[in-house]
Amino acid sequence: MKVKQTLFILLIILCSCSSKDKNAYVELYTIYNDYDYTKEQKVKLTEIKGLGDTLKMKYENRIDSLYLVLENVNQNTRKSQLLLEIEQVKEAYNQKQNEFLQSFNLQVKQIDELIWKRINQNISEYGKANNYSYIFGAEGSGSIMYCDSTLNITSEVLLFINNKYQDVNNEK
Repeated sequence: MKVKQTLFILLIILCSCSSKDKNAYVELYTIYNDYDYTKEQKVKLTEIKGLGDTLKMKYENRIDSLYLVLENVNQNTRKSQLLLEIEQVKEAYNQKQNEFLQSFNLQVKQIDELIWKRINQNISEYGKANNYSYIFGAEGSGSIMYCDSTLNITSEVLLFINNKYQDVNNEK
């Protein structure tokens, strides 16, 4: 149903465009992935993910060392204590891992929303500065079924938003 509504709205927009309107499209996948800010944020997320890997290794090493001690213990009482400690470390790890994953997923979502917000603001600014009536986003989801490649301004828009991003970074 949502796809039909989207196509209907798109059809109305396309039909209402007069021949005087300046229209183009951008490939959203390319814009998103080649945007310098996206690349920078992906590096940050990789670093954060590395912290999770470090946490995992810490707990795995602790559990492995407890199993080594367990193999060399002859007393049943001590074995029971070690097994209990192993279970406690595993539970602590699972809790920390869940907390980390929730936090990481939230950060990914927030960063993704911020990236799209910046892309949309910059594309809007580009459209106004270059007198476009419409700039459509082609993403391969079926919302735009065909685009004349001469209307593709992905490279120009990408250059514009990356230059804007670099200008902002140079001001810092």
